[in-house]
Amino acid sequence: MIIQVIRQQQPETGRQPRPDRCVEQYCELGCQRVPVVIRQRRAGQNLPEPQGLEVEDREQVLRELTAIMSVYKGGCNSP
Repeated sequence: MIIQVIRQQQPETGRQPRPDRCVEQYCELGCQRVPVVIRQRRAGQNLPEPQGLEVEDREQVLRELTAIMSVYKGGCNSP
């Protein structure tokens, strides 16, 4: 089963990074690195990638990454 997420393109505003762009950047790290990022976030560590995000946006990034990775319960090769 292939799951695709389709997002509406929205214009960037100012220099603030958008949560969906940060999610994309994290996903580009691969399915082995993203769980590490999730654990670090849950432990309260501030990671450099989403600098400039508001607290609510960082929480949104964490929720989205967790939802995405839930597909890979058996590991990276078994969605």
